[in-house]
Amino acid sequence: MALRPEVDKKQKLGRRVKGVYAPANPLLLWLTQLPLRLVALPPVRRYVTRRFIKG
Repeated sequence: MALRPEVDKKQKLGRRVKGVYAPANPLLLWLTQLPLRLVALPPVRRYVTRRFIKG
C-alpha cells in the first residue's frame, strides 16, 4: 500500500511522545500540569499578563 510507510512513521512518533499526553505516573502528571497551576495564581498571572500579553 502507498500509505503504509507514512502510517508507520506516524505510529512510531505517537509511541515516542505518548508520555506528553498520558504521563506514566502521578508525579509526571503533576509536573505536566504545574505550569498551568502556577499561572492561575494571581501574582503569576499578573506578571505573565504584563510580560507577554500587554507587551
